[in-house]
Amino acid sequence: MVDLKCKENKLNISISKNERINFNAAKTLIRKSRRMIQQNELTFVIIDLGSDSRIEKRVLEFLDRALCKNSFPVLIIKG
Repeated sequence: MVDLKCKENKLNISISKNERINFNAAKTLIRKSRRMIQQNELTFVIIDLGSDSRIEKRVLEFLDRALCKNSFPVLIIKG
């Protein structure tokens, strides 16, 4: 399950364990994230990956590039 939460000018994206993220899911996640960032005037994004989440390195790099395009910090945490 992917969970998006806004707190204190930051967006927390939590990807639970056993979740599989491919490029299509990543594109959907980026669209939702950008909309939340614009609506809530957020300044920071944290992507928290569950310990068993299955996400390819290329997809992580794609997420980082796409979200950093907005010129604010993105932190990716592998749990």
